[in-house]
Amino acid sequence: MSEETKISEQPTITIDGNLAERIQEEIGENVYLCYQCVKCTSGCPVAEYFDWQPNQIMRAVQLGQEDIALESKTPWLCSSCLTCTTRCPQGLNITAIMEFLTRESLERGYKPQIPETNRFNRAFMREVNLWGRSYEPGLMAELILQKPMTLIDDIQLYLRFFQKGKVSLIPSLTKMPSKKRIKEQPGAVEKVAYYPGCSLETTATEYSHSTVEVCKALDFPLVEPRGWVCCGSSAAHRADPEAALHLPMENLALIEKQGYKEVTMPCAACYNRHKAAQFEIRTYPDHKEKADQLLGYEYQDEVYVSTLIESIYKNIGPQVVAEKTKKPLKGLKVVCYYGCLLTGPLKSQAQRIPNIPWIWIS
Repeated sequence: MSEETKISEQPTITIDGNLAERIQEEIGENVYLCYQCVKCTSGCPVAEYFDWQPNQIMRAVQLGQEDIALESKTPWLCSSCLTCTTRCPQGLNITAIMEFLTRESLERGYKPQIPETNRFNRAFMREVNLWGRSYEPGLMAELILQKPMTLIDDIQLYLRFFQKGKVSLIPSLTKMPSKKRIKEQPGAVEKVAYYPGCSLETTATEYSHSTVEVCKALDFPLVEPRGWVCCGSSAAHRADPEAALHLPMENLALIEKQGYKEVTMPCAACYNRHKAAQFEIRTYPDHKEKADQLLGYEYQDEVYVSTLIESIYKNIGPQVVAEKTKKPLKGLKVVCYYGCLLTGPLKSQAQRIPNIPWIWIS
């Protein structure tokens, strides 16, 4: 058999760009920029649990192999840690692509490959829509009703958290700020707002306590705006893309109306979600218009979102921090780890803060 005959008998592969076009249209990511360097897969902390690796999913989308891209476990198992996005030399937001694929698969009628993830996302959003913030007991109750076999383990876990004061029995009802009359706070322009987020109010209370106490010691009082709501977390980005933008914009509008020019967010995930919302409204005018409609307010984009370390550096300065240090770590070799949620987002719009390695701001 000649070489020409062999070649002619090879199956023909037709590239269907429909899925790639949908991704480009909805989230502005050009999957054809991926050249299979495999850095996304090499750095992924949960890659061992995937059926298809992140770079393979990207190739499947490029080739239009929708059965692989939309029926894979990988997008459902993605932890949204942004390691892949941070490492991508082409600047592709691979995390956002994974989140898109979960939504797209549901819209096309595919069964979620990891049903537990889908149940959690929807239950989480129901709690946020009911109370304005995540409510762990309600979330656990709904998930237990859907899968009663988890009752014993979940109750034991809840009791341990309850004993440590990390969860409450009764939720705190928080209306959307856009549904309330917001008053400007006296002197807000000279202060920094403090957004703790849902986790620092519950399961990560130690982080909130230490944040507040450190800032007190530095004579840097933080003011928590009343009435803030959940940032949407990863659940909104997988289950409700409109809420993924609307929820952080509710907080930014609340803080802007109260007169603050800066809000600091110790939680890396909350910081990332609010920063991403700012990037979205600045990049896509139609998204800004939609957000303003939902808010009933024309957001002026006058609020600067900072990380805690960035805010202390900018407003207090390393010299003051050094002077107020009572127990210096002299002689210790300290390795700083900020994580991809802080260092990775929106690099194309970023600048580095002088003398603070690996902190990015847009």
